[in-house]
Amino acid sequence: MRNSGYAYLSNAYLSNAYLSNAYLEGIKWNKYTNWEGVQGLETAKNVPEALREQLWL
Repeated sequence: MRNSGYAYLSNAYLSNAYLSNAYLEGIKWNKYTNWEGVQGLETAKNVPEALREQLWL
């Protein structure tokens, strides 16, 4: 069962976070969210298209 809430990742420092199979529908982020070193986004579920484009996925 998935949570229907939203994750607000604005200004978050996600260095080395492991997001493989994470459900990312509805996440919010901004230009200050640090995605450097994040792992597993290629297998995360429902990654927003805007984030895919920003991170070149």
